[in-house]
Amino acid sequence: MKLDRSTTVWGGYGYIRTDPQGGRVSHEHRVFEQVTWRAFGDGAGNATTRPTLTGRTRLEQRMVEGQGGTGWRLRQLVRLDVPLGKPGTPQAVLWAEPFVGLNRTGWGQKSGFDQLRGFAGLALPVGKGISVEAGYSGQYVSRPAREDRMNHIASLSLIIRR
Repeated sequence: MKLDRSTTVWGGYGYIRTDPQGGRVSHEHRVFEQVTWRAFGDGAGNATTRPTLTGRTRLEQRMVEGQGGTGWRLRQLVRLDVPLGKPGTPQAVLWAEPFVGLNRTGWGQKSGFDQLRGFAGLALPVGKGISVEAGYSGQYVSRPAREDRMNHIASLSLIIRR
């Protein structure tokens, strides 16, 4: 539901199957509510010559099959798109998204800081409302009773906006 020119509220569902090497397969169901907003600019991916700052605030309810308890988690994405020339040319893209567990569960969600995902790269327009984003993505994961983990990812995404 669009609240105004720069704010949208909506919800959804996600199914996540995890099959770790040497571990057990798990089936997670997520229900979420979110607000997307634009602080300034014309919107990520739009043909503009001005930087755009956007965000997404998401509250998730996470349930794992065969396990009791619902994990509540908050995610806050902040994204900056900076045009590198006239409209229709590449844009520099930076974003960060911290995840915070709001409660503990018996299946492993902990309360507090969970992870931080980030991205730095370029958005290359390939058509009206379509771009390819290429760059580096890092994922820092806080792990209780083990050493924290840092994942380094070469990222390539096709983005389609209406």
